[in-house]
Amino acid sequence: MRVVVYGLSSIAALLAALLAWGVLMDSKWRVERSVEIAEAPGPVFAYVSILRNWPEWTAWGIDDYPGLQYEFSGPDWGVGATQRWHDGGMQGELRIRGFQPGEYLEYDLTMNPGDIQLRGSLRIRAVGEGSELTWSCWGDSGDNPIDKLKLRFYAPLIGRDLSTGLANLQARFR
Repeated sequence: MRVVVYGLSSIAALLAALLAWGVLMDSKWRVERSVEIAEAPGPVFAYVSILRNWPEWTAWGIDDYPGLQYEFSGPDWGVGATQRWHDGGMQGELRIRGFQPGEYLEYDLTMNPGDIQLRGSLRIRAVGEGSELTWSCWGDSGDNPIDKLKLRFYAPLIGRDLSTGLANLQARFR
């Protein structure tokens, strides 16, 4: 019986420590990845600026998610360009909110109506004869300590998806 009591006490102490850690964590988060591409910034940025191209290079393409369906509205690129997707269980919207041709685009992303909200950007700069593309995502998980803790586990997954997309772009422009 003592073993059970000690075991349960240890689990409760661990959960209390995790919850305390979650309370103390900053609610703001940011994930960023960069890659060098052997192509001048112009063609690379022109390609990533068109949301219809995103299923070809991001980690969320039709090959990886066969049931995923995309819809596009607004202009082909720039502020107001919008991509919506759904696969029966998941839905989302990405809308360009800031755009400077040849430099950056910034977007808002919402998934499962309001469950997940974040901002992101793609920034490009010349490096020698090629370019460096930086993809960033950030947000605020709010005051809920469990949401803050979940972000600790999701951040590496977000980083992996950003890296996958950037690697696909790097391969495309070889």
